[in-house]
Amino acid sequence: MRLHSFILATAAVAASAASALAIDEIVPVGDQKVMLAKKVTVGRDEITVIDGQNRESKMPVANVLWVKFGGEPNELSDGREQARRNGKYEEVLASLSKLKKAEVTPPEAQADVAFYIALCKAKLALVGKETIQNAGQALAGFIKDYPDHYTFYEANELLGDLSRARKDYANAVKFYAQLAKNKDMAVRANALVGWTHLEQDKPDDAAKAFDAALADRSTGEAAEAQKRLAAVGKAACVVAKGQAAEAVKLVEDVIEKSPPEGLDARMYNVLGSAQAKNNDAKAAVMAYLHVDLMYSQDPAEHAEALGNLKELWKQIGQPERGEEANRRLQRLYPTSVWAKK
Repeated sequence: MRLHSFILATAAVAASAASALAIDEIVPVGDQKVMLAKKVTVGRDEITVIDGQNRESKMPVANVLWVKFGGEPNELSDGREQARRNGKYEEVLASLSKLKKAEVTPPEAQADVAFYIALCKAKLALVGKETIQNAGQALAGFIKDYPDHYTFYEANELLGDLSRARKDYANAVKFYAQLAKNKDMAVRANALVGWTHLEQDKPDDAAKAFDAALADRSTGEAAEAQKRLAAVGKAACVVAKGQAAEAVKLVEDVIEKSPPEGLDARMYNVLGSAQAKNNDAKAAVMAYLHVDLMYSQDPAEHAEALGNLKELWKQIGQPERGEEANRRLQRLYPTSVWAKK
């Protein structure tokens, strides 16, 4: 009996100690070190960090990739990283959907579970593996339940992406405008509006939005990343106006000046588009191959690359590789717009 009581008491002390030692982690945008914190309190526009010496600091959500809460389920910890780093949306959705909200601790982690379920549905919907309606409902439900979460603006961005996917450009701009309410995200809002105008074959309007993004005085890795993409967007506008050779130089300049962690699939897709329009099929193949080999975790951009490769391989005398690219496109993204072209 005494041994039993001793074991129970020891277990209680161990559990209490584990709880006391539970720490939160902040993963910043860009190639920066993970930050450890005694406590993180999240808000719509910034997070509050209490360090090990009880010092308080603030961090804009624009510079936060994710927050890991001490004691949260492993499914959430692993799922965040698999979704963000590797694009494993189907696997993460299946794993997180099995969690019961009431059993998720700490309470802050419940919002993250809801967000990543919605994010995965949205990413899958953008390549035809989930319905846009279901993904939109998940995101709208998340925003309603957690209006002050640090991913509020990202949820609105995803709703904008879904609106663009169904060519509802007016609503896309409306959702992107939510980001402009945060001074640190105005640059991102303008860049997103620019891409929306480009999809409507409005290069002049797109260029104005990209110029606004480039003129923004926001600093930090997140802002700089959006400015690089805005510069690439300007190049895409130049392609749309028939000046492909100039566009190639513009994108190559952005890529050359970008840090390794700042490179992006869209840069190479725009480069490939410009090179193809410049009648340089071999160079275009190399650009799109870069996306295929390095950025396959981004389904929408990967589908675009494969969709172009299936035709470009034929142009340079390797039709069998074009057929292979098409088989992969049909297998990975069977309902994407690129698979139907």
